Amino acid sequence: MYQAVHIAAECFPIAKVGGLGDVVGALPKYLTAAGIKTCVMLPRYNQKWNATHTSTPIHHGVISAENFHMHYFIHKIPDADFGFDI
Repeated sequence: MYQAVHIAAECFPIAKVGGLGDVVGALPKYLTAAGIKTCVMLPRYNQKWNATHTSTPIHHGVISAENFHMHYFIHKIPDADFGFDI
């Protein structure tokens, strides 16, 4: 079980536009080094990094609200060496 889960729009080196990507890419490394089990959750953008790295589906489901139904999938990137789970 994770002690810290970061949900963000960007994380270096996967997706970075501004300073948020730098922080989300660095903070979990320091937390992990301090003994806090950490992971980062990001949208799976249609871009080169995601196309060249494999991912493993670990969960899927449906969010429903009245006439709206959205399927979602959660993937884990097992071969990434970030210093934390992603």
